Amino acid sequence: MRFSQLLSQLSEVKAAGGIESLQHHLGEDPELGAAAALDQALSGQVSFLEAGNALAAALNASGASAVLLPAKGNECEAAQAEATAKGMAWIALADPRLGFAETLDALYPRKPKAPGVHPSAVITPEAVVGMGSHVGAHVVIGGDVQIGASCTIHPNVVIYDEVQIGDGCELHAGAVLHPGSRLGRGCVVHSNAVVGSEGFGFVPTASGWRKMPQTGLVVLEEGVEVLFISADNEADAALWVSAIAGRLYTNELRIDEDLVVEYIAIFQHFDVDANQRISMEELGAVTRALGDHNLKGSGGLSHEPHFCAHEVRPQDRFVLMASDGVFDVVGEAEAQQIALAHEREPLKEIAGRIVQASIAKGSRDNVSALLVRLNGHC
Repeated sequence: MRFSQLLSQLSEVKAAGGIESLQHHLGEDPELGAAAALDQALSGQVSFLEAGNALAAALNASGASAVLLPAKGNECEAAQAEATAKGMAWIALADPRLGFAETLDALYPRKPKAPGVHPSAVITPEAVVGMGSHVGAHVVIGGDVQIGASCTIHPNVVIYDEVQIGDGCELHAGAVLHPGSRLGRGCVVHSNAVVGSEGFGFVPTASGWRKMPQTGLVVLEEGVEVLFISADNEADAALWVSAIAGRLYTNELRIDEDLVVEYIAIFQHFDVDANQRISMEELGAVTRALGDHNLKGSGGLSHEPHFCAHEVRPQDRFVLMASDGVFDVVGEAEAQQIALAHEREPLKEIAGRIVQASIAKGSRDNVSALLVRLNGHC
């Protein structure tokens, strides 16, 4: 594809009525077959540079045949002159990153899956699959499921009952949609992501833990892309969403902000107005599942991990790794006292004592504990 042909497909060029309205230099209008980062691009490849990017120094050493340059910035004219001197074709754009994203679409077009249902797919009679949709091998689709037109369901996807999927959605291999989940038009769920799974919800009683029914549902509105959801009993999880405007909510909580960051996750401390709109205070935080905020107090959780270093000393006996359900109610000093008072017992029993102490104090969260005995203290 010639550079001029590529430029004709960019939205900014179309909005300007053609390249004549934008600063550009076609040079020999090179043939382009690939795209790459500026410091890695070779002949026959196109790259891009944003204003203030640290890769500006790489422009002189780059082997790219064409480059999308910023239209604004202190070094724009210098970058244009340097690109021209190197024999590069270039155009100045207000948003070269967007232009590069569109360039990738043009140079690497996706081949759509042929419509049809693989013979190994299991689809209940009540399910409706829209015209032009592709259902891959070993897909399972439950009752009363509605799938829109031109959807792509890759192998091993499981769709539970009463799920609704809008037109043009794509579910990658191994994705799971739990009962009642709703996907708007053009949503993408990546491999092994789970939408609508239960969160951590238990009520402590005198006779043990009582499961809290999880009655909410997840709705992904138009254009939301779910990259990764992990919900594990021992590890908190992040909800990753692409930089596409959209909304995600349950019957308990709703996010109505434009998703214009690399990722978001549900903050544990927020202001909720009468319409249940949540004002996100930062980029996001970590949570096991939507709705888990009911079990947290007014405190927030940070998405920034905290690290500390400790040099092991001869007198150090144990390392305790425990969930927040332990440390919320049993402080470090009390946990240390329990461990030292029973240090000759098996580690499993000591950890069990710490867990039981947390439950006795009314912990309402995961109370996992792992104890490691340091060498020299057997």
